[in-house]
Amino acid sequence: DSLMNSIEKEKNSDANEISLPKTKEKQCPYFLNKMNATEFGDKRLQIPCGLIQGSAITVIGTPNGLLGNFQIDLTGESLPGEPNPPIILHYNVRLHGDKLTEDPIVVQNTWTVAQGWGEEERCPSAVPGINKKVDELNQCNQMVGKDDSQKYTSAGSSNVSKWSVARNRSKPRPYFPFKQGYPSVMTLRVGEEGIQMTVDGKHTTSFAYRERLEPWLVSEVRISGDLKLISVLASGLPTSEDLDNIVDLEALTSVPLPPHKPLDLFIGVFSTANNFKRRMAVRRTWMQ
Repeated sequence: DSLMNSIEKEKNSDANEISLPKTKEKQCPYFLNKMNATEFGDKRLQIPCGLIQGSAITVIGTPNGLLGNFQIDLTGESLPGEPNPPIILHYNVRLHGDKLTEDPIVVQNTWTVAQGWGEEERCPSAVPGINKKVDELNQCNQMVGKDDSQKYTSAGSSNVSKWSVARNRSKPRPYFPFKQGYPSVMTLRVGEEGIQMTVDGKHTTSFAYRERLEPWLVSEVRISGDLKLISVLASGLPTSEDLDNIVDLEALTSVPLPPHKPLDLFIGVFSTANNFKRRMAVRRTWMQ
């Protein structure tokens, strides 16, 4: 009864609202999703107002195809004169390894027009012992790449031959969170120091923010490669500005400045989530 009453109240309040707040809410929604497979023609999800601490991107899909390799890119917007947008996070899953290893691996990186690709962060790391912390979580889960503790010891299974049991015992499989042909729930969560990836509820990797590539720049989620998508969801997004909460906008304007007088300029950036456009304006025009 309480649930139904709350729904009725929400419907009535929506009917009484003027059209302007509705339009503003659509510009910067709190939640976005693509649930229908027919919507995945280009495997992209637009993020209109960036990401903030607490935002999350959840991708549900199954690695398929010949190799099962796939990528998730968090991209920004291209500036005038730039052919491609910056990549705030390039999350590359390689189920059959690459030039450096034959084992499955996750490679994380960034890309900009000015600097190109940055330094790769690999999970598991190519250098043993290097596993820095991001938001108190390991850059790479220590279990990734270690021998899987699961053993095929069933004596009564008709689907597992003695040969395959012996083979698995002689060569243990390294643990890896993604498996070809098996669905996975992947969540990229925005933290204070970086972006965390959890797979099926387990923390897998962490990626520290790099200079000038903060989460508020993200405008699109791009998914490519051998991944059969089931759904993509974005939650905890910054909502639209509510100018109605500002009592006196005139009080924020500066007094007239006399000409030819030395000026000390102080610029303050609103840190609350609903001031995305103001922060973007300051940062995009800084020192220009």
